[in-house]
Amino acid sequence: MPLYDWKLKFKPQIPEDVLALHRACDIVDLHIDTFMIMKVRGIDITRRGKPVTFMNMARHAVDVPRLREGGVNAPCWGVVVFPFRRSGFFNQAMKYLDLVHRWHEEHGDLMTLCTTAAQLRETLAAGGIGGILGLEGAHPLMGDIGNLETLVNRGIRYLTLTHFTSNEAAICATDPSPRFTGLSDFGREVVEYCDEHNVLVDLAHVSEPSFLEAAAHTRNPVIVSHTGVRGVKDMWRNISDQQIRAVADTGGVIGVILHSNFLGGERVASVSRWADHVDHVVKIAGVDHAAIGSDLDGAIVPPREMQDIADMPQLTWALVQRGYSEDAVRKILGGNALRVFDRVLV
Repeated sequence: MPLYDWKLKFKPQIPEDVLALHRACDIVDLHIDTFMIMKVRGIDITRRGKPVTFMNMARHAVDVPRLREGGVNAPCWGVVVFPFRRSGFFNQAMKYLDLVHRWHEEHGDLMTLCTTAAQLRETLAAGGIGGILGLEGAHPLMGDIGNLETLVNRGIRYLTLTHFTSNEAAICATDPSPRFTGLSDFGREVVEYCDEHNVLVDLAHVSEPSFLEAAAHTRNPVIVSHTGVRGVKDMWRNISDQQIRAVADTGGVIGVILHSNFLGGERVASVSRWADHVDHVVKIAGVDHAAIGSDLDGAIVPPREMQDIADMPQLTWALVQRGYSEDAVRKILGGNALRVFDRVLV
């Protein structure tokens, strides 16, 4: 049986052997914003929603049934606070986490909230879905390392240093007049705390100077949970070859985003364009450092072949068409990210 119905004229038929390879893989998506959509709109992610279309981006793209249809068994959920306000970040994050934990308590039969790589591996081996929580932006820390300790105790396992605005720790990629260069003293303290307490440092959204200093300061692998690369599309949010090498030097991974604006080419990009970005990461750093970071439900325009997360086999097909071996496909879909989790989330 196919994993899902083929409804868009842009969706190519995927050969059965490719679908079989996809089903055999553990698939990690390093950044999904669905709990933000649930928080704002009260959607029920236990039920299969309608596919997202270019004409109706208001629909959500991820829920439990479509995670299973797409074979994604290790979603990483972004905990997002509104980065443009001036205060209240910590309380906002805590309320968000209340929602996430309440959902998992009610639906533990559908998904396990994992805090260690061993727990995630066990969940995947049993055929379950294991979720990892990441805080998108250090804004809720509000300059206090004690707030990070509290959030980690509530289940945060990766920390994106910035979001769309800078904060006390680091500078974001869009800041026109940064208050400091690289990391602040507090930012270095944050990276050191993450190293000591088994928390992944995520460098998505981070300015290049802050990015490079953080990658040099940590003693653990870093991730870039959702990004494109400038070598394919030169724009503010994509990372340079120097940044790619810096991630690889830590042993980390780069989650290639599914947002058409970052992928480039056309108003609505193709999955082939996503594969171009993967190819560039592999060219610069090697196949061990490429991963998936879709940013689905983060107000993105996904490739035209993909309506939602059920369409993840399209990525596998794109990689196979590029000539990637079965071993390389397994690494990009999830193996690389799991290797990093094994190293840090202990």
